[in-house]
Amino acid sequence: MFASIPVLSAPECALVRETVLALRPHWTLRGSSGHPFYTVGAASYIDANSPTPRYTELLAQTNPLLREHFGWLHSRVMYALSLYLQAVVRTADELALPGFHIWEGLAVPTWPVSIHFDLQYQSIPWADAARADRTQPLSFTLPIALPLEGGGLNSWDLSYEGHLAQIAKQNRAHQYSPLEELMRTHTRTYHAYECGTLTLHSGHTVHQIAPVEQAFPDDERITLQGHGLYCDGAWTLYW
Repeated sequence: MFASIPVLSAPECALVRETVLALRPHWTLRGSSGHPFYTVGAASYIDANSPTPRYTELLAQTNPLLREHFGWLHSRVMYALSLYLQAVVRTADELALPGFHIWEGLAVPTWPVSIHFDLQYQSIPWADAARADRTQPLSFTLPIALPLEGGGLNSWDLSYEGHLAQIAKQNRAHQYSPLEELMRTHTRTYHAYECGTLTLHSGHTVHQIAPVEQAFPDDERITLQGHGLYCDGAWTLYW
């Protein structure tokens, strides 16, 4: 499932961008010295999965900041998703609010980045996670600013369930291949991003950030990121 949902106008994207840039002192440095990027907010795929998890600590610091400056944006996203999903959409105090990925200039990815499933829900410190429907999680990206060459997402025609079946087959054959190698035999699809339009998909589809051919010194790649789990008749959003 891939869906495109209009959420913000061009002036609203510009407002969000200006606010994100003004909050630079609150950015968290990620990546490596050669390939740096930043986040605003706690990112479960990093902060809940590290050898020394600091997800709860970081969300306690950044959720108030995100509420203050982007409460209206979260409300807009939740409303749009509630209409599309025809269900209640909410957040939880013990989970990080959707936050931002930021790449600048020549650090915008021009190289192959991680090919993965979104399985971070396995690590989030949420009491309701055990009762949530983990078979159909959601992931979304709302582009705010994109590089000169644009931006998007690559996906492959393989589900997490299908990958588990492949792993079982490999176990029986005692022959193993990394996910990147397996994708050579699957069809890749490019999903172009548009600023202000939310891209919604299942985190259980293999995907990656699509690199650009060339990055430029003035490039910016700013996106709002989030996930969703269905529990007790409602979708709970988090990052």
